[in-house]
Amino acid sequence: MTQLNASDTRIPPAAFDEVKDVAGHLSPVPGGVGPMTVAMLLRNTCEAALG
Repeated sequence: MTQLNASDTRIPPAAFDEVKDVAGHLSPVPGGVGPMTVAMLLRNTCEAALG
């Protein structure tokens, strides 16, 4: 969940410096993760578990 600090600057959920060498791409998501993303993550998890 993205938060705002006292100067209304976004504070991303991941520390950029810690993940920049591992992540393929980073982009801000205003309002956080949406329902479609959650649905696809759940679908992929179920498919992986069921084989």
